[in-house]
Amino acid sequence: MSNKTDRRIERTKRDFKNACLELIKDKKNIKSITVTDIVKLANYNRTTFYVHYIDKEDLLNDIMDNALNGFISSFRDPYKKGKSTLNIQHLTSNMIKIFDYVESNSSIFSLLFDSNLFPGFQQKLCYAIENVFKDEFEYTGQSFEDIDKYLYSRIEAYSLIGMLDFWIEQNFKYSSKYMTEQLLLQIHYSPSIIKIKNTRSYSMDN
Repeated sequence: MSNKTDRRIERTKRDFKNACLELIKDKKNIKSITVTDIVKLANYNRTTFYVHYIDKEDLLNDIMDNALNGFISSFRDPYKKGKSTLNIQHLTSNMIKIFDYVESNSSIFSLLFDSNLFPGFQQKLCYAIENVFKDEFEYTGQSFEDIDKYLYSRIEAYSLIGMLDFWIEQNFKYSSKYMTEQLLLQIHYSPSIIKIKNTRSYSMDN
């Protein structure tokens, strides 16, 4: 297959994905969107759609997979150039690209993080991040010996998802630079003592 053909296929699929996302943004209801709606907005026919996708769900999965793969690629950026070690203490804001990636695709991630529209996306992204922690990192140091690697990976993944969810919930009012700096501060922050501000008892009625 020639590069020209490849580019044409990618452009066609991108048009379908953009049309689908635009319809989701307008209707806020995936179930009501039809293949006919998508091909009409994308200015293609149904035959062309079915050359590339089995059905609407196949297109939605492609949208999620593209965003997920792009995120994981940006997550790997600090070490994807053949580094054999990654010194966490030497991480800088210029090395972390995940927030830049999400910000540049903010309209897509705003939809994907809406659990009413894409109920499985956050979990899918969390598992992908967790797998990177488990499968691609080998932790060193005596202090890590007693830590369950699988539990640690799950906690770290959920923590990052929580930051992203908060950022999106705040409608990206913070810059990607700010979010990156906050992540670095949290990575390096390890309190030995926590001051208790309020000892008032809480109940389920509060």
